[in-house]
Amino acid sequence: MTIPPRSKGTPLPRSQLEAEYIVCGRTDMRKGIRGLTALVQQNYQMDPTDSSLSLFCGKSRSQLKALLWEPDGFILLSKQLSNSRYWKS
Repeated sequence: MTIPPRSKGTPLPRSQLEAEYIVCGRTDMRKGIRGLTALVQQNYQMDPTDSSLSLFCGKSRSQLKALLWEPDGFILLSKQLSNSRYWKS
């Protein structure tokens, strides 16, 4: 799938994502773009540049990271909850 060019600062429409993946298990949240792309390639045999969104969660379940490829590079988003968790175990 080819993503058409867009204006700077314009978010990628969700309809242009090929897929959305929630990575199960505990992810080392110290990992950055290189570490998370390596995890996607090695553990799941997937191409991190295929316009898919990958979501990662740490051991405490209070932090999420999202990895997304755009034509000009990766976006890494991080959300840290201050007083709660995303889900109970």
